[in-house]
Amino acid sequence: MKNTITLLLLLFLMQSCSTISKTTREQNNLKGNVKSVTFKVFEAIDQDGVLVKGKEHAGLFMGNSVTTYNKKGFKSEYIVYSLNNELVEYHKKYKYNWRGLVKEEEEFHSNGELKNTRVFNYKVEKDSLRIIEKSTSEKDKNYANKYDRNKNLVYYGGNTLMYDKDGRLLKEKDAYTTNSYEYDANGNMTRRLYVGMYSSIDMIFKYTKLDDKGNWIEQIESRDGKAKFITERKLEYY
Repeated sequence: MKNTITLLLLLFLMQSCSTISKTTREQNNLKGNVKSVTFKVFEAIDQDGVLVKGKEHAGLFMGNSVTTYNKKGFKSEYIVYSLNNELVEYHKKYKYNWRGLVKEEEEFHSNGELKNTRVFNYKVEKDSLRIIEKSTSEKDKNYANKYDRNKNLVYYGGNTLMYDKDGRLLKEKDAYTTNSYEYDANGNMTRRLYVGMYSSIDMIFKYTKLDDKGNWIEQIESRDGKAKFITERKLEYY
């Protein structure tokens, strides 16, 4: 059985007409040949039943970021800015091999100087893809990820992922937390339910504006039945 699994993975890696993993654009449900996406996140304020933008948020997980994609659809650069774009808080660049796997990742200090370089090598091993990660300023790593035949990542670092027939992520689970996801007919996430050991967060997403390609440019996030955040996206195309 193990030999059969290994053979199937080898055939998949060798015969796949394009890449091993989905492009970042595909993973992010972006339509058209997107060049960059700029995020800005604001507090949602209810003024007599009308939602307006309040305080802008910033930081690694809260917005004011720019993601750049190469022409093949893979993320090539990611920058997170402080409020008013005064400071670069996080900056990475990515290079890929011909199978669409990251071969090099560069991380930069806020002043633009190189902070760290990671180089990735890959090896087929049984039913997984082993990754050997070498770094200029951190300890080297050696770990295995698993993909299904539809190029979906199904296991990494103790996390198990499940998808629907259209390749949309339904559930991601580790030893302590579970994230469940729901989507609309356009593939946009409408709900994310986080369940941890001691707390849970139910996030509902509504899309109020789309561009002419069908990509959303305004999103309202609600928690506990109350609008919490307004997210704006600006998309640039090739």
